[in-house]
Parts: sequence; structure tokens; C-alpha cells
Amino acid sequence: MPKVNVFISYSHQDRDYLDKLKIFLHEKTCPLLNVWDDGEIPLGGEWNEVIKTHLNEARIVLLLISQNFLISDYIERVELKTALERDKRKECSVIPIFTRHCNLDNYAWMQLQGLPKEMRFLSDAGADIDNQLSLIQKDINDLAALLLTNENISTSLANNDEKSANAKVIQELTSKRKIFLSVPDEPEARKKRQELIIQADAKVKYDDWPYEIIPGIKDVQEIDKMSAEERTEKLALQLSDALYSVHIVASENDLKEGINKIQYDMAKGLHPAATNSVFRTVIWLLSADLLSKIDKEICQNPLFTGNDYGAFFDKIASLDVDKEKEIAERKKEFFPNKRVYMYYDFTADHDNELRIDLKTKMEEKNYCVRWNTFDEDGQKEIEDLEACDGAVVFYGAAQPKWFMVKQAKLLDMKNLRSRAICLDEPEIQKKFNRDVSKNEFVTIQGKANLDAGLNTFLERLQP
Repeated sequence: MPKVNVFISYSHQDRDYLDKLKIFLHEKTCPLLNVWDDGEIPLGGEWNEVIKTHLNEARIVLLLISQNFLISDYIERVELKTALERDKRKECSVIPIFTRHCNLDNYAWMQLQGLPKEMRFLSDAGADIDNQLSLIQKDINDLAALLLTNENISTSLANNDEKSANAKVIQELTSKRKIFLSVPDEPEARKKRQELIIQADAKVKYDDWPYEIIPGIKDVQEIDKMSAEERTEKLALQLSDALYSVHIVASENDLKEGINKIQYDMAKGLHPAATNSVFRTVIWLLSADLLSKIDKEICQNPLFTGNDYGAFFDKIASLDVDKEKEIAERKKEFFPNKRVYMYYDFTADHDNELRIDLKTKMEEKNYCVRWNTFDEDGQKEIEDLEACDGAVVFYGAAQPKWFMVKQAKLLDMKNLRSRAICLDEPEIQKKFNRDVSKNEFVTIQGKANLDAGLNTFLERLQP
């Protein structure tokens, strides 16, 4: 199985933190990683050349930040310099790992996103250090999976294999950055169109908004000089290059006649296209009164009303959420390994031996196990679940209410192919008798049933 090369840059005075980190990045829990540091150079090896070779082959570079790291001449001159240059060329991802306290105010490269988040140094973690290292492990595993997934998509496109149709959709959804804004005949509608384009240009300039409105103001001036046939052909070409189309409605008959109808009908024709599965037509009603006057079929499209340009940007943002879900679902076919989400009560069951055995066995079978953390926010939890093929609720010392909430959440996640509940040994019969849906969940009853129950759960993960 392909792996992601990881290079760890560190000061030898911080060897204790390197050793702790490598335990969490071990191949048994991080099967997608090939981790290297200079401690692996054999005696008598040309250490300088060996380091440069591994550094240039790495796709992830971890910097163990401390005062010792900052004052090392070799790190600054060779490792850090090379890593930052490669990161700038998008050849690798450089991630600072905050180990011991030091002053980082004057280092421009500290704009890079580091771990633990919010620059919480491991030296301050105390008894919580294992939790912080497990979060680092999770983020690096996720990055490695993303890199390999994107590589698989690129390979599929290059080879034009049986997955390439799906890869092309992902590529199109990811790269399309244009929104078609209809070109109406009415002067008032034209004026509103121009005002929206000005607002969009400002949002691009100041907020890095990712979209371009087409046709632009100058393009419309050229379109107006064309014949009716040329005009239709030009607008059709622009529409085909857009991810979304927005149609301005100034009167109740706007989309029933003339150029407005032609543009709307062309947009409707794009909806069923497999290569544009999230294409949406948005209706912009210049007056809220029109809502009761236009056809119901038109009202089924996403719409906004009036002169509130913020509503336009909000509507596009909501469509982007659907787009990202579509991309995430399609990417599953290219994951380097299948993903399983594990729910467990962090405060009660983090050190539970059965939970650890369950996680380890899944990882040994090449499954990527994601899990909720004690401070996980609800939206991130949903996003992680949507990216998984199956999920397990581990029920150890947790309160029954906690268990019921998590069980209900998994029932709501329609994307999951397989669901399981793992019960630890104490009071197992009492827990087994709780409201567990036998049809929806595989039940793993303690250590004695671990292997058999896990195999059934994993079998259901298969398409």
C-alpha cells in the first residue's frame, strides 16, 4: 500500500518529545505513514546527504519547535530552509509541533498552522499529554489520507480507468469557480445586475471570495452587439462553464418569454448532467411581491428577494455546503483505506482495554479509525461521520443517556453502511437489554465476542 513519507526535524536536546511523538505515529496506528528522523541513519552513513534525501522525499515535514530547535544552525540552514521552500512550491506540508516554550514572535514561517492547536505547548500538557499527542496523530493521519486520496484521483484521471468518470466530476466540482448571472433586457434588472457584480468584485478583493461572475460588464457590452443567434450561443457557452446560474426576475412573465426564458431553459437543461451533479439554478426576485405571482415550478429553485446582496452571498454559501458534501461522498471511492468512526465517552472510557483492542484490531485490518474528542464541536463531528463508511458506539462506563444520544445520532446518518455497538464486560447483560436495534446495529458483546462481532461489522462495510 502506498505511504506518505514524513520527515521529523528536531533538536537532539528534545529527543524525549521525539520518542513520545513516534509512539503515536507508529505504523500499527498510522499505517499510511512512513516516518523518518536522523536517528535512523546507520553508523558510518553520509548523514548530511541522507538527511537531504529524506527531506526532499517527504510530503509531510514536522518541526518540533523549542528554543533548542530555533538556535540550531544546521536546522535553520538546511532542514528548515529546504522544508519551507518545498512548502511554498506545494511539494510538501510543513507542520510545526509545539514542544517547549519559546518566543516565536519574529518568525514569519509561524503563519503555518501548527499542532497542538492554539499553540498549546506539549510541555504544558502534564497528564494530558497523551490526549494532545492523540489529536496530533489524528490530524496527521487525516492529512496523509487526503494526500493519498488526491493522488488516487490524479492517477485515475491520468489512466482513464473505471473510476475516472467519478474523478472527473470531483475535478470539475473542485475547480469550477464561475457563477452565471443572467443578462436581462429590462433596464432596472440590468442596473441591479451591475450593482451585484460590483459587490462581488469587492468581495473577491477584500474577502477572497472564490467566484467570478460571468458574463462580466464588458462581456455584456459585446453580447449586446451580437445577433440573436450569436447571443444565444455565447450565453450557452458561458453557462456551461459555470457551477451555478442566477436568474434575475423583474416581472412575473420574465422567465416565460424572450432572452430571459432562453437562459432559464438552458440552465434547466444542465441539471441532469452527470458531470455537473450539483449545478443549481438560483432565482433572484427583485420584489418580494413576485413570490406569489410566479409559477410554482420556478419557486422550487433556491431563491432570494430584493436588494439584499448579502442574501445572494449567503445563498451561494449554502449551495457550497451541498457541493462539499458531494465532493466528500465521491472521494470515498479513492480513499486509501476505509474509515470507521468510533464514539466513546472520553472521560469514562479512554483507557478501557476493550476499546483500545477494538481500535487496534480495526487498524491492523487497514481501517482508518476516527474518533470523537472530549472537545469536539457538533458540526465537525457530523462532517467526520459523513466521511466514514461505518461507525461504532463503545459503551463502557458511560451514562445510559450518553449512549442513547450517540445511538440515535448514528441512526440518523444515512451514509453509513455499517453500525455497531461494542459493550464491555461489566453488567453486559443489563446493557445488552437496553434499546438497541438488532437490525441496524451489529452488537459486539465483550472480549469473547470481539473478533466475531468485528468481522460481521466489517463485512457490512463492503459495497
